[in-house]
Amino acid sequence: MTYVHTEARQNVGLVSSWFSGMLDEMKANAKRYKCYRATLNELKAMSNRELDDIGISPLSIRDVARDAARMAA
Repeated sequence: MTYVHTEARQNVGLVSSWFSGMLDEMKANAKRYKCYRATLNELKAMSNRELDDIGISPLSIRDVARDAARMAA
């Protein structure tokens, strides 16, 4: 009986570890998405001239926002 009890405790540790890792990944994804949206909104608010001054094409705004989000993690 003790063996079964010990096995259950080990599984709880594995589940807890897996769940903790999953929560950490969800937090990182949320942080990346928040950075993506903030960057995208800021760049969309700029005029074409302002974007040209910083060397960004209006067509590449999403790519720039995606790159910023990758670096935020």
